[in-house]
Order: sequence, then C-alpha cells, then structure tokens
Amino acid sequence: MMRVAVLFLFCSLRAGELFAQAGGVLGDCPIGMRARYEGGLTAQRVTDGKVEVVQRMHLNFWNLEKREVAGAAASFHGYTAQVRYAPLEPSGKGGSDISRTVDFQLALGKGEMATKPLALKSFGSVSWIDLRSVTYADGSVWKAAEGSNCRIEPDRFLLVGGQ
Repeated sequence: MMRVAVLFLFCSLRAGELFAQAGGVLGDCPIGMRARYEGGLTAQRVTDGKVEVVQRMHLNFWNLEKREVAGAAASFHGYTAQVRYAPLEPSGKGGSDISRTVDFQLALGKGEMATKPLALKSFGSVSWIDLRSVTYADGSVWKAAEGSNCRIEPDRFLLVGGQ
C-alpha cells in the first residue's frame, strides 16, 4: 500500500512539472501563459500580388496575483517561412531569425483568464515566447529581469475548427 501511495505522489508531482514545461507557470512569473496554434499552422494571404505568411495562435493569460492585471507585453521568437538548411546534429544554440514584441490589453482580476487571438505576419513558426512586462490596474509595472525564465513554448497540439 505504501508503494502505491509513493507512486501516486510521484506521478502527481511529475504531472505538475510537465504542465509547467508545456506552457503555464514558470519561475517567478506574475501571470500564467499558454500559447496554442490555430488549425492549419500558417495562413497565406495575397496582398498586392505578394504572398504573406501569417502564423495564427491563441494566447491564454491568467492572473496568479491579487492585483488586477491591465496589460502585458510578450516577445515572440521563431522562424520565417523561407527554405533553410537544418543540420542533422543541432548545435543546441536555439536561435531564431525573427522576433516581435506584442502588447496585450487585459482586464484580469485574481484567478481570471483571458484568451487573445494573434496573427503574426512573416512567422512560419514560433519557437518560444518571453513575458517581458505586466502592467497592473494601479499603474505599477513588473518587468522581467535579465535572464528571466518567464518563457514558454507553444503547445504542439493544433486547434481544429474554432477553439
């Protein structure tokens, strides 16, 4: 019986750790984030004869603190849709060739969640997202420290249809 209890406890702790790695609460971030691709991965739009690649995502935010959150800024890092060389043995440097910072307007009380749709022009894929800052309703601002681990990767599951 004791072995079963220990196994259950270990599995519960491991599941929480996996949730955090899959995009959720990491380190000392004041809000939780989760990014999900929309079905179809990328969209192509033709404007004035030019084909434009657009990465569509949904970004979920949830407030982990007692103060009301009024906004957040996040940096998206990834790759363009151009053809590129991919080595068989990756260097592990984890670079990207495109990045963009996006500001979000939020109104989150304690424990509340909001979903924001997002269309990132020129992105073929998003590799990771860094939380840069959080603005509270009282006007105060939290900013990520240098080397902060407020970083998530988009879920690898695709949305089919709507949400």
